[in-house]
Amino acid sequence: LQLKLPRRVDLLKMDIAGHEWDILENKLPALWKEDDALLPDLISFKLHTKYASDNQTNVPQKVVKDKGRDKVDDLFLLLSEMGYYVLSKNKSGNDPASREFVVARLNPKSTSTLRRQLMDHGCKLSVVGGWSGD
Repeated sequence: LQLKLPRRVDLLKMDIAGHEWDILENKLPALWKEDDALLPDLISFKLHTKYASDNQTNVPQKVVKDKGRDKVDDLFLLLSEMGYYVLSKNKSGNDPASREFVVARLNPKSTSTLRRQLMDHGCKLSVVGGWSGD
């Protein structure tokens, strides 16, 4: 997969049957190293794990075969290093092997417009920390 984003992206939304791992683990960090201004402010994604079944979810097992709890934790630590905070985590329909997340890229020392807006609406911001059940 190739990730080409325009200069300014507010929201990147993904539900790409396990291929989100390549974007989140490889493509976004490469953008971050190139120019962190290229990273989207918000990312909404469905995260599939190794427990997904080819027959039930259309997620190729070869794509997620090693994506268990440790890899999920590593992914969220990487997102945290890039400045992302979890805004929401939800079950994904009837699929027990995935969750839907929304993360926002905020600088905790900043008074960015997005951060102020989120806090004014009662959003509690927490550091990204991985998969901890429901």
